[in-house]
Amino acid sequence: MSPPYAIQVCIAHRNAFVAQGLRAALVQQAGIELVDADSAQIVVADQAGGLALAGGSAAKVLVLAEDDQPQQLRAALAAGIDGYLHLDGTPHDLLTGIRLLAGGARYLGPTAVQRLADSLQHAPLTPRQLQVLRLVARGRSNKSVAQALRIAPGTVKSHMKAILGQLGARSRTHAVRIALERGLLDAAA
Repeated sequence: MSPPYAIQVCIAHRNAFVAQGLRAALVQQAGIELVDADSAQIVVADQAGGLALAGGSAAKVLVLAEDDQPQQLRAALAAGIDGYLHLDGTPHDLLTGIRLLAGGARYLGPTAVQRLADSLQHAPLTPRQLQVLRLVARGRSNKSVAQALRIAPGTVKSHMKAILGQLGARSRTHAVRIALERGLLDAAA
């Protein structure tokens, strides 16, 4: 039985191996009590489970994610996730996250912070450039992009030239790949 001041944590990760590892890591920790979701202060979940709980749970949600793409992190934070830790984190990172969330703070693990910082260090694309790039990512030609956005094909070429320069890309495909890696586009774009 944990002391009355213990942080009540529920493991709700959908990957059974990860959930078992989390339980093993936390069960021996002083000040941590493993409980069911109804009485938890903190729920540790995977990305999908965390997004499902975000905003609808009284408990703070700490996502333990397999994917470290900036757009996934941004989506989780926008949905109301309280903490985000990549699976490459250490038990110390997990405990730090749990304790900070229990204290009312938000938490981003080291990998999440690095990915987010990397995605922010580059010059942003304009909203129009992002529109052009989204259509290019769908396989559209310059002419098709121009028709969709009601602009001249030469304007699309100018936007693409600027996009290639800002992203340091060699081709349209390379620009899309870089934009995906930096979280500027969703994979579903």
